[in-house]
Amino acid sequence: MALSRRDFLKHALGSGLLLASASSTALLLESNSKQSIFYSAAMNAKGQYVVAAISGEGKLLFETPLPARAHALAIHPNKTELLVFARRPGHFLMVLDAKTGEIIQTVNSEESRPLYGHGVFSNDGKVLYLTANDIKNQHGVITVLDTSDKYRKVSEFSTGGIGPHELKFMHDGKTLVVANGGILTHPNSGRSKLNIDSMTPALTYLDVQQEKVVDDYRLDKQYHQLSIRHLDVNQNDTVCFAMQYQGSRHDHFPLVGFHQGQEALQLAEAPISVLSNMKNYCGSVCADRSGQSFAVSSPKGNLFTIWNSSGKFISSQMINDGCGIAAGITDNDFYLSSGSGEIHQYQATQKHGALIVLFKNYRWDNHMLSHTSS
Repeated sequence: MALSRRDFLKHALGSGLLLASASSTALLLESNSKQSIFYSAAMNAKGQYVVAAISGEGKLLFETPLPARAHALAIHPNKTELLVFARRPGHFLMVLDAKTGEIIQTVNSEESRPLYGHGVFSNDGKVLYLTANDIKNQHGVITVLDTSDKYRKVSEFSTGGIGPHELKFMHDGKTLVVANGGILTHPNSGRSKLNIDSMTPALTYLDVQQEKVVDDYRLDKQYHQLSIRHLDVNQNDTVCFAMQYQGSRHDHFPLVGFHQGQEALQLAEAPISVLSNMKNYCGSVCADRSGQSFAVSSPKGNLFTIWNSSGKFISSQMINDGCGIAAGITDNDFYLSSGSGEIHQYQATQKHGALIVLFKNYRWDNHMLSHTSS
């Protein structure tokens, strides 16, 4: 029986870090990816929470211990700084040297502002924006940090909703799109969801210069338990968002949606067999380099799905406990990480992906980041 992502957090693993050889079921990354570096939070063989970096040749570059489980990552656009964000409802933000893994700084949010696990840099890298929970007022906020002043908090403004999670910049460089999941939580209740019957998820656009909501798009009432959690934006400002359904496990609602401009939110259709296998849960979404296609993970269903930028379902592939996704350096190219220690390469134009490298005693966490060095 396959270990779930939740299971691996409960059980320490055996010792040793193994790379699968070409004679087994894996191949090394292709030569055109040798300048790529992949980053992910993980649990190592000793049961420790870490962040690790892997070269495009499949070599472990560094492993840095973390104070607790982490979620997403970001890399500074102009410096060799890698940021690692605490998993909800955590408070730490770690700044690492992206080449060596050396810890540069640890930043902690206020107790009244637990983080939701995601952050994004402004285009010039001068500002970092984080999603956080305003506990007292029971709504989501954007925390604004000055990266040139040791990531000092300089501002805060409302996301216009509850439970914000992932956020990305549109291509104007001043508009943030935020996945307001709609789920109310409180640190005293851990990760419990406190308002399932009344939740109101929304895709919200924020002007960071004026620090206000400029557009807000909500699902029809029949879909109010579809929590909008993760998203990505392609070159044409098409937003693909992925959801987690909070209702009965026997229901099969669409879990992937698209939005562009002033149009209404579009829920994407997929075969009922695919929806069933997605297990009402999506864990990550990523656009390819060209913006022609999006990949969405469903780790509870051991499934990845591929969609084109118009919202059409293209294909799916079974990958055990797969969640993290990173764009490759060629069109329609994705890298996929799993809780089983695997990293796969997948071409959206092909029927099957390839197991590239296996870190047998690592359990990769929800998100993976790729960076191409010059």
